[in-house]
Order: sequence, then structure tokens, then C-alpha cells
Amino acid sequence: MRILREGYNAYWEILSHQQKEYMVLFFALVLVQRKFRDYFKALLADWVLWVPAVAALGMYALVRVEPRYVAPFLHCYG
Repeated sequence: MRILREGYNAYWEILSHQQKEYMVLFFALVLVQRKFRDYFKALLADWVLWVPAVAALGMYALVRVEPRYVAPFLHCYG
């Protein structure tokens, strides 16, 4: 459990401190949508794009999370 917590903390550090502009862009895209449900329906419809990225991020969380390793997978969202 300690390893998963460290991985989670590393992802939080990357998204909240190092890559703030991507979080702002994500929330801006959600707010631009007329309905929140429409955005999430579109996100679920494109599961082929984000499921492999989530799987890769999960595997890196078990080993080692560094920005240079996980950056390509974080850009698959949005």
C-alpha cells in the first residue's frame, strides 16, 4: 500500500504543481460543454484512447512514477 500511496502522491505532484496548465485546460473544456453529462458521455465513448493510458499509469504506479516516464500517458486525456 505504501508504494501505491507514493505513486498517487507523485501523480498529484505532477498534475498539481508541475503541469497546472493541463488541469486548467481540462476543467475549461468541461466547463465549455453545455452539459457535464455530454462531456462524460463523449469520454466514455472514446474508451479506446484512455483505457490503455490508465493501465500504463497504473503499472507505473506500482514501480516508479517520474514525469519523463508518465508524460506521454498523461497527454492522452482531454
